[in-house]
Amino acid sequence: LPLAKGRASAPLSLLNSSEFVHFRHMVYKVNWVGGQSRPEVTGTASILAGTLPEATVGDYLVLVKACKHLRATASPFLTIWKMNLSDIAHLTFSDCGGVGSASKNGAQGSWITGVADRSVAFGGKGKFSPMSWKSSKIKRAVSSTIAGETFSLSACLAEAEWVALLIQD
Repeated sequence: LPLAKGRASAPLSLLNSSEFVHFRHMVYKVNWVGGQSRPEVTGTASILAGTLPEATVGDYLVLVKACKHLRATASPFLTIWKMNLSDIAHLTFSDCGGVGSASKNGAQGSWITGVADRSVAFGGKGKFSPMSWKSSKIKRAVSSTIAGETFSLSACLAEAEWVALLIQD
């Protein structure tokens, strides 16, 4: 990602027009990769997309770090394990951080849902296959972390129900 020499020392300054074009282009690419196969970068992509159109040099540097991470860890892949449908447990994990308005610096919610060996429901170890994940701003203003957590969990459970119905059919 091209950044003019010396610009990194001013992380709060806004991006110029050419930097902004590259930034926006790469944010969309990282967001696509995160949605397809790399859930660990979906939060970063969502937060950086939220900085548009007023992205700063500091945001640009975070994006560079995310791109370097993706390149350095390009070989990991998701495994969807073959499982007997009568022996699976549906697992969901959700989280949310931050409070504030929905339009600016709002809470960021994320979740992942998948299936695992039924043994994990009883404290055992087993294989986990991710089925769906998302990270995005909570679309409503929240006044507390628990409110944000509740919205994130609600979205997670809705997705888990949909995935369970797909598997059942």
